[in-house]
This record gives sequence, structure tokens and C-alpha cells, in this order.
Amino acid sequence: MLIAGREYAIGGQPLEAFMAHIRAAYISYKSRSNVFWEALEYIRHRIGFYAFVENDHFYKDFVNRVLMPILSYESNAEPEIRLWLFGGMKASGMKEPDRWFSKKALSLFKYLILNQSRGIHSEYLSYLLWPRADTRKGKSRLKVAAAAIRKELGPLGNLLIYTKNSYVLRESQRVWVDVHEFQNLLREAESLEENPVLQMEKYIAALKLYGGKLLPEDRYDRYIDEHRDYFHKRFQKALEKTVSLLIGMGKGADALDLCARFHMKFPDDNSIMRTYINALVNLKQIQEARKIYDEFRKRLWREHRLKPSFDLKC
Repeated sequence: MLIAGREYAIGGQPLEAFMAHIRAAYISYKSRSNVFWEALEYIRHRIGFYAFVENDHFYKDFVNRVLMPILSYESNAEPEIRLWLFGGMKASGMKEPDRWFSKKALSLFKYLILNQSRGIHSEYLSYLLWPRADTRKGKSRLKVAAAAIRKELGPLGNLLIYTKNSYVLRESQRVWVDVHEFQNLLREAESLEENPVLQMEKYIAALKLYGGKLLPEDRYDRYIDEHRDYFHKRFQKALEKTVSLLIGMGKGADALDLCARFHMKFPDDNSIMRTYINALVNLKQIQEARKIYDEFRKRLWREHRLKPSFDLKC
């Protein structure tokens, strides 16, 4: 974040530079990093905040009185662009994906979204998009694709920066992405072991966002595969945990409804079926478990010549 602040400052974007240093100060404060002081020096000369001493009391005072109000204001702002990647890319606040003139620019945009705030070296991006092109041609095409992305982002085009031979798509509260919200909700849920009710709510909110596998339209793009598998495994574990929480709270019917809904969406998914069968067994619905498992086993063999990855032991 501090690097982004410097780049914004060099590029003559003072507001973006200021906000990047604010975030850097806040993040480094929480992690007790020395970067805090470097970010603070940039901030305090621009807001007249000179009465700052090396004392924990003033740390907290600065965070509570200066950083948090600014960050809260930014976080409460309505996103200008919304992007959905689960189940197929859709967009609000910008041009729909099927209307992009450059498909390579769209592919680059998707990859940068999935690796948001990470610097991706230009040579690596060139190889991903144009594996047969030489380095010079690849980088030239990459610049054109990056320019196309900035154009499509409109006023938010400055979120895509080029620094140290790498492209970075910076995070912003003005852009909402379902995969990032999904991740944030799961992280929150995993930190709430001592509050199962709130934990269950976070898991359910995350599951609602999972409208299908990541970017199914790009099933032949190898650079998407790793992300697709990762998010689907996260989803499977979240479903299993949510069903367990619901059953533990005496909401067995809700747990079965959840299993049935996702089984309909992913009928060949062994993990979802295992969660479904385990829920039925835990709720003493043995006959129903046998019936659903037998239907799954027969259909899997009929359509794919495959067997379930687990046995029904009851």
C-alpha cells in the first residue's frame, strides 16, 4: 500500500496518494510495523497533525480520531462498480463483458481482479496472454490491453498502475467484487468460533454469493483453473461447516434445504453429496439417505461412468 502511495504521488495524484498512505498507516499500526512512521510522515504534513509522540495513547488517539473516520467514510460509500465472477462474469457500473472490444484486455482484467493488489510481472502476463509472441511484442500488446482496461474503468482507470515492470490493480471501496466479498465473509466466519450464531450468519452470507464455479466461460484458460479449484474447495468446506452449525442449533430442515439446493446446482459434486448424506444420517433419516445416495450413484455411473468417492455406511 505504501508503494502505491508513492506511485500515486509521483504520478501527480495527490488524493489517491493521501488515501493510500492512510491505509498503509492503519494496516501497519495493526501489525505494529515500522512502515507506520513512514506513512505517518506523509500524512501529518498534509493535515497539520504535529502533536504526535511515540506513545501508545497517541497511537490509539490518532487511529480513533483521524484514521478510522476517514476509513469509515470511505467504506460506507456505495461502490461505483460491481463485478460478479461466480457463475459467469457480470458487471454493473461499467460495460458488460460481452461488449468489450478487446477480449485479451478482458482476460487481463479478470486475472488482475483475481490477483488484486498483487504486482504481476509484465513478462509473465505477456506469456499468459500471448505465449508464442516474443518479449518485445508481448509487452507492447500488454500496454495496449492495459490502456483498454483503464478506458473501460473510466474515472477509476487510475486503479491500474504500472510499477517496477509489474501491473497492479489496486483495491478500492469504489469497486465491489463477489470473490473478494466471499473471501472476507469466510475469514470473518472462521474467526467467530466462540459465537456460532454470528458465525453461521457469515457462512450463509458467503454461500449466497457462490452462484456457480468461477468464470465457467473461461474453462480452457489455465491461469483461471487454480483460482476456480481454490474457491470451490473453500465453498465446499463452508457448506459442510454451515450444515454442521445448523444441525447443532436444531435447524435440521434448514440444513437439508441448503444441501438440496446446492446438490441441484452441482449434481456431480461428491463433496456436496457427502455433506448431504451425513446430514440425513445425523438427523436419523436413514431411508432417505439411502434413496438419495443410490440415485446419485446410478446417475454418476450412467452419465460419466464414475463411482462416488465415498460409501454409504449405514
